[in-house]
Amino acid sequence: MPVSIFRYQSTRSFLTIVAFDFALVIAIGLNIIIIALTPDHNFGSFLYPLVYVHNGDTALVILWQFYAIWLLLLNLWAFLLCGISLLISHWIRNPIANIFCLAVIAFAKPLSLLAMLPQKIQLFLPLSYTAMSDMVYLMGEFDMLPPAKWILIFIVWDILVWAALAVIIKIQERPLSSRRASLASQNR
Repeated sequence: MPVSIFRYQSTRSFLTIVAFDFALVIAIGLNIIIIALTPDHNFGSFLYPLVYVHNGDTALVILWQFYAIWLLLLNLWAFLLCGISLLISHWIRNPIANIFCLAVIAFAKPLSLLAMLPQKIQLFLPLSYTAMSDMVYLMGEFDMLPPAKWILIFIVWDILVWAALAVIIKIQERPLSSRRASLASQNR
């Protein structure tokens, strides 16, 4: 039984992100081991708090929470960008043009493209959430924004993009004869 194009593309994207995560976790683990092996350092604990001062208040982020939120944010971005890239590739066949469009979308905030939209709309776009360190440390414009809100925004957009991709691929997978028959029945 042949595998659908959507299933193939989603599996391929998922496996790419898992490979990226695996490499990232290994790099972080090696970094922790190297630091632990240097003189006057010990391995410590993932319950170790990172302490920082923001607006005169002392804040704590536990190390495992920091890494978990950071990895979650990277994965949500990766799934979104994979879906957008696959959507773009249905209309733009040139890989360089596809990468350029994806870069413009991913860097819409630093390019001040989001400034063309009202502030209330910007809050619901994942493109507004590119300052990862500010998001994790709840600093700057994210000081009053709980992580649950931007996580939900990313999840909703990920679902929307992948659902749109599934619909487009389903329409393209239908045989041309069935599309003509459905158009003929609509015209009657």
